Amino acid sequence: MILMKGCWGRVVWFPTFDSESSVRSAQENRPSVGVSKDGHLLPEVLQVIDLIAQHPEIVLETGHISPEEGLIVVREAKQRGVKHVVVTQR
Repeated sequence: MILMKGCWGRVVWFPTFDSESSVRSAQENRPSVGVSKDGHLLPEVLQVIDLIAQHPEIVLETGHISPEEGLIVVREAKQRGVKHVVVTQR
């Protein structure tokens, strides 16, 4: 999103239908995307949050991660300087 020409990239969604929470809730046996382990955000998630923080025009949206993960993401995003966060589903 940050590299899109013309400032068209505006939103970075965290995992939606492929989040661990969504896959688990649907009781499906398919690949999923995690954002945390043992209550801590994965290093890759922290990198994404840092990139968003460097670009105040970008909005972080929590996607379909679990409520617990959403709280961790929102707290960390604010601590790291993300200007816009939208809590979406779950």
